[in-house]
Amino acid sequence: MAITFPSGGHIVGNLGSGSVFVSGGTVSVIGGPYVCSGAIHADGGTLDFKSSTHLTFDGSGDYVDVGDKANLEVNAFTIAGWFYIDSTKSGADFLVCNSDGDTKGWRLYSYNNDLNFYRATSSVSIDITNLKDQWIHICGTYTSGELNLYIDGILEATNNPTGSPDYTGAAFQIGADGDGSDTFKGKICQIRFY
Repeated sequence: MAITFPSGGHIVGNLGSGSVFVSGGTVSVIGGPYVCSGAIHADGGTLDFKSSTHLTFDGSGDYVDVGDKANLEVNAFTIAGWFYIDSTKSGADFLVCNSDGDTKGWRLYSYNNDLNFYRATSSVSIDITNLKDQWIHICGTYTSGELNLYIDGILEATNNPTGSPDYTGAAFQIGADGDGSDTFKGKICQIRFY
């Protein structure tokens, strides 16, 4: 099923307890709808429901906003999913976060050819030049004072941050930096947070 909207659209429909927002461009919701009391934002004119298993983002304002949820604002957690990072996007490209778009919360993002997992006061980073344009499993964990980043099940980087994340004004978003900026270009599948 595909629904096409003109540029500058507004709230256009309901997905369970979530809403759909469209304001120009294209977003695909594949294998869904999977929105749970959040919203899908599309800076594009087509919302396409397909029978596959991933979300496709064009890097121009598309993201999933779960919102500010107290049960997602924890000190120990794991965030994991399958990601296909498009090599044509440069600069900041946010995969998933619980952030205010600035320094609060945590974020998993790529910046040019580096993949970064940031929490509270520090981060871990690895080069992903050879991992773009293909499906990879990324997992970030924080527990017992240790921040870890895994690629395809292999521990690639670790750090020992101090302090706890401040979630004031933070939003859990897939494909953006908590404030709807630095949107992702590529595909995302099977996000898990626990």
